[in-house]
Amino acid sequence: MLVKKITTGFVIQTFDTDKGRFVSQEFVAGEQVDYEDTDGEAVDSDLLKVKGKDAYQPFDMVQPGHATAKASEVIVEISGGCLTAVYSSDPRATVDLLDWDNVKDGDATPHDKKEAKALAKKAKKLTSVF
Repeated sequence: MLVKKITTGFVIQTFDTDKGRFVSQEFVAGEQVDYEDTDGEAVDSDLLKVKGKDAYQPFDMVQPGHATAKASEVIVEISGGCLTAVYSSDPRATVDLLDWDNVKDGDATPHDKKEAKALAKKAKKLTSVF
């Protein structure tokens, strides 16, 4: 059974006027806590007890400038000089292939060259991890 713990509270976000962006945020929990099932029906909070103790999940928030709370891991598998697989710890990850060898050969269309340049521009905004 899935139980939703609904905690009333508020978020404090700090904006740095010199930097022109938010620099931190935190959630401050209030006193009101409700528990419900996936249909929105109220359930007993005792369902969240583990070995007689209340289950606890911190109210950690992703801070501004951080895409995820934990860095994604990517593994690229190459065999015989060919890309054979890409694995990621984040199932939402997308992969774009930028192969300059294919772009530079005589068969590349102007569209292929334009797409390659757009991907290269996009890549410059990402973090190189290799």
